[in-house]
Amino acid sequence: MIDYSEALSVSEYEGDGHTTVWTFSFVGAFLSRDHVIVDIITGERAYQPIAFAWIDDSTIKIEPAIQAHQKFRIRPSTPRGAPLLDFTDGVARLHGDGA
Repeated sequence: MIDYSEALSVSEYEGDGHTTVWTFSFVGAFLSRDHVIVDIITGERAYQPIAFAWIDDSTIKIEPAIQAHQKFRIRPSTPRGAPLLDFTDGVARLHGDGA
């Protein structure tokens, strides 16, 4: 069975030994830069996370350049178990409140 939640949001690339700046886009968007991961593809369903730096919300820099013919992926990884919002004041919010 295909996990479409990941399949629709992963950008796969192949290194050329020279390029260090990569532009990507996901179906939908990501909530935080902390929720984006870059992995070297080391085998079937085997990945090794690597470090990268942000240039803007759709461009990253990977140094040194990824080796020629080495496949890698850029993907969102938003935690699924944690709440995205935390209302601590106890006030009920209604759609359109703008608060």
